[in-house]
Amino acid sequence: MIFLILIFAIFTALISASLVIPRAGGPSFVPIPPSCNVTNPLPCTANTTRISGYMPSSNFTSNHQLYSFYLLASQLNSTAQFQGCLQQCNGFGTPGTCKAALLAYDVPTPADFFGTQGGVLEIACFMYSKFLSRGDFVKAPNGTYVDERAGNIRC
Repeated sequence: MIFLILIFAIFTALISASLVIPRAGGPSFVPIPPSCNVTNPLPCTANTTRISGYMPSSNFTSNHQLYSFYLLASQLNSTAQFQGCLQQCNGFGTPGTCKAALLAYDVPTPADFFGTQGGVLEIACFMYSKFLSRGDFVKAPNGTYVDERAGNIRC
């Protein structure tokens, strides 16, 4: 009898664990498989992987932005921050939902960001449901969107 109760308890725990809804918060960090390509859509010259002073147009952002987050001063270097941004894009929703990510410094926070009026310059990661192209970018306000990195994730 004790054996049956023990089996029932283990079975119930396993079933319950499989029904747990993931916690609220940001997308999971999912490494980008080697079979995927990450291409740079920034309007840059030569083979530069970073650029400053451009942002996705408001039309592109309002129609295709899936998620964004802002980082305070971090100990991670810009390469690690960009990798994290790309990996979270890759982990957003079902595979292929997030197609592009952009990381930039000195991005103004939106109004009501943690109770502020907004406009505080922070590091930002933006994730989009559509691939970015050079034509999707517009000039950013002077001194914002510095040292940007962007990537289209094609799997």
